[in-house]
Parts: sequence; structure tokens; C-alpha cells
Amino acid sequence: MLDQRPPSAAGTFYPDHPAAYARGVAECFATAEPGDNGPPARATVLPHAGWRYSGQVVGETLVRAQVPSRVVILCPNHTGRGSYRAVSTAARWNLPVGSVEVDQSLATTIRSTTGLEADDRAHAAEHAIEVLLPLLRHVRPDVSIVPICLGPLAMQDCLEIGGALGRALVHRAKDEPRTLLIASTDFSHYLPAEEAERLDALAIDRIRALDPQGLFEVVRTLGISMCGVVPTTVVLKAAIDMGAAKCHLVRYTHSGAVTNDWARVVGYAGMLVN
Repeated sequence: MLDQRPPSAAGTFYPDHPAAYARGVAECFATAEPGDNGPPARATVLPHAGWRYSGQVVGETLVRAQVPSRVVILCPNHTGRGSYRAVSTAARWNLPVGSVEVDQSLATTIRSTTGLEADDRAHAAEHAIEVLLPLLRHVRPDVSIVPICLGPLAMQDCLEIGGALGRALVHRAKDEPRTLLIASTDFSHYLPAEEAERLDALAIDRIRALDPQGLFEVVRTLGISMCGVVPTTVVLKAAIDMGAAKCHLVRYTHSGAVTNDWARVVGYAGMLVN
């Protein structure tokens, strides 16, 4: 087991200097407003681009989620390194300011019930969990996490992992506080804005319908370049098995809103599953 996982995306996806880091966190929450105090989220879908592109989507979604002290975060494997079913073994994930503890007990339970593996190679240079952690700490300073990185799995594998994860969390909930699931994903990559919006709407519709199989199928059939379709499919299946009944889109946008380049955009969505 690793003692700590050092930052790998600081200075690129988000600031590494403490003063700039603090300003960046504040900017991510500048447009965030509390929701209607409905039921706490069982799961969220959050983007993982650089903060200047998608940070406000994350901030707006997290303030509505009623984040508990324990979060399981699933992301795609962008690097191709390590296991395609990787649970981090690090005791903590360090950030430019502070760190986030890993819930080792829950991580062990998840590995034993889902068939996921202890592997740190997949996490070493992966940004898609790290960029969210400072923003999670902002809304929940005592948060602990279980980081999971998933490669290009088949749909049946996603459904089986999601079912096992949901059952494990339901069982733990009998004796422990609520756990929030996070699926870290961006949507279409480097398409004209109009085409990205059209394709992303199809994927978002399946998430809103709580249809993990339909999401996986529409993304694969239409070739939608949604990098986190695997973790999102897993999270949707787990959330359904935990009793989720509805899903709300908080905000959709794309990189063109920042760069003014509408010819090649990346899509971002923040969503709540209750």
C-alpha cells in the first residue's frame, strides 16, 4: 500500500501555487447556488477538464449534492496504464494545499465484492479524479474517498460491477453514513459545437432516464466520444440498486463558451441522481 499519491495534474489542469489555487477554487464556485433542499444525491456526474473550462459546472453541481463525508469516485483510464479495474491503495491523495484521505475499509470492501483490483499504476498520472478533489474539499473539508479508475470494459462487465458496488454500499449503509458516488466524465471531444450538443443530448437523455444499458449502447453505436461512459454506466447501475428514482441535469456547456472556438469543442455536464 502506498502512503501517499502525489499530485500529477497541479499546474496544468488546475493551479499549483497556493494563492492561485485558492482563487481558482473560489472561481469554480462563483456561480454556484444551493438547490431546493431536496433529497441528498446518491450519485453525481461531473466533468474533469481544466478548471477554467468545467470548474463552474462542478461547483454548481456539488453545492446541490449535499456531499457526505464519504465519496466513491470512478473515472476513465486516459493513460492506458495499469489495471482496467483499479482501486487506489494510497492512504491519502496529496494536493497543492492539504490532502484527502482514502477510506481503506470501504476500499477493501469494494475490492472484495466487485472483483476490482488494488492498483496504483492506473492512478499515477490520471487527472480525472484529482481535479475534483480540491472542489470536494471546499464543500466537505472532512471528505474521504475511494478512487477507482476503469478502462474500456464491456457493457456486461459495467453492469456486474455496478450491481456489486450498489449492493456493497446498501449493506454498509445499514451501519454507516451515506456514501456519494461520482462518475467523472467529459462528453463529446473536438467536434463542432452543434454536433457535440446534439450527440451529448442523446447520452444525457439516457442518464436522465436512469438507463445505464441505453447509455452504453447509444455511446458505442453512435461513436460518441464520451470518455467516461464506463464509469458512468457503473455508477448509474449502482445508484439504481441503491434506490435512485430520478436524475436532474444541473448544467451543460462546452469549451467553446470559454475559448470562443466553436469548431472544436469538448462537452461538459453536471448531473444529480437522487
